[in-house]
Amino acid sequence: MKLYSVKLDEHIDTLKGFAFKSIWYQSEGVPIVRVSDFTMESISLEKIEYIDFKLAKSYDKYQLKENDVVIQTVGSWQNNPASVVGKVIKVPKALNKALLNQNAVKIIPNETILNSYLFYILKNDNFKNYILGCAQGAANQASITLNSIGNYQFSLPPLKTQQKIASLLSNYDKLIENNTQRIRLLESMAEELYKEWFVRLRFPGYEEVEVVDGVPEGWERKVLISIAKLVMGQSPKSDAYNQDKNGLPFHQGVTNYGFRFPSHNTWSTEGKRYAEKGDILFSVRAPVGRLNIAPDKLIIGRGLASIRHKREW
Repeated sequence: MKLYSVKLDEHIDTLKGFAFKSIWYQSEGVPIVRVSDFTMESISLEKIEYIDFKLAKSYDKYQLKENDVVIQTVGSWQNNPASVVGKVIKVPKALNKALLNQNAVKIIPNETILNSYLFYILKNDNFKNYILGCAQGAANQASITLNSIGNYQFSLPPLKTQQKIASLLSNYDKLIENNTQRIRLLESMAEELYKEWFVRLRFPGYEEVEVVDGVPEGWERKVLISIAKLVMGQSPKSDAYNQDKNGLPFHQGVTNYGFRFPSHNTWSTEGKRYAEKGDILFSVRAPVGRLNIAPDKLIIGRGLASIRHKREW
């Protein structure tokens, strides 16, 4: 089977989101999908805004359905364009019939390409690297155009082959999600055990230990700096950033955080503040206090701090 390179705009239509007014927002009604709600994989439901049902009827054109593919087209550079521009997400079931806000575009496949295959094409690193190279902007804002999206070239197999590829990748995604749910359950159990031992002080043998001023006999109160080394991040110059894996991975904040470890999307050839492999990554800017673990040595920007125990284990 011979594959030919095609342009994306030959196989899709696009629909830009609408600039819904913030004064319309309320606590219930029809959800509004904003780029500020995008995560690296989906859409967060924590801070979703809504508009009135009657008002929403006038904007049915911008309605989303489950599994629609959406690309973020505008965002803040924040010294890390890979984290904000060109994000590709799939609309979850919970946001079926939601409305798409500005700074994002819905990608609508025609009869030549399956929506499921389209999603994996756009989630591919080839598209990510391409679209980042097309990003434009000044000051703190980056943007990509519909023309840039449409000019992306890729190989398009017959529909039956697309179905096989998308089905295989979807099965892997389901396995990953199932394993992630198991990990979350174990994390929840570990968190509850921690609370039982170190907050409620019902650790093994606690009945025989005297507690004075909230501290069990033989324990000590310590400040964090006395047992751990803290490194506050400092962002290198933006012209040192790249997506070609030159230098060390660079993380500005929590954008690329995963369940336990962050994913690398940007590298830097310069850096003054580092986290070593195994260090705790602590967010010092909103959302403050979120944690991940450094999977490798990496450069930390001003949104993060690293924490490392002073003891050599």
